Amino acid sequence: MSPIILNEHQVHRFNFYLDGEIHQGIQHNNLLYGLAHIFNDKERLKAYELANSLTEANLRSIVTVSTRYHVWIQLSVASYAHWQECIAKRNEKAALNQQKPQPVKQRSLGWNYSHLFQANPFAEALA
Repeated sequence: MSPIILNEHQVHRFNFYLDGEIHQGIQHNNLLYGLAHIFNDKERLKAYELANSLTEANLRSIVTVSTRYHVWIQLSVASYAHWQECIAKRNEKAALNQQKPQPVKQRSLGWNYSHLFQANPFAEALA
């Protein structure tokens, strides 16, 4: 199974409330998806790699294309809740790192998805 790639106009967008926050979502083929990450127009490969990694981890994903690349995860209790938990942990780490002096040799300031997937061939590319 590979991720679905669609034009932004082929999905129905909506907002939903979860855990005290408003989130973006889409509907496609009677399934609901929540936004996982947005990539700019020059990060197409990263968007496809993330979606492929999610699919390999048995999480349904969609990439929508417009001026940017949006990666979406199916809104099931397990998958989206796990994704939100990982994002919250990442944000907590980022907040702690902002309080401490940053090391000079920091490898990446971007998202690191490698902790989400075991034996993932794309984990290094997303780090």
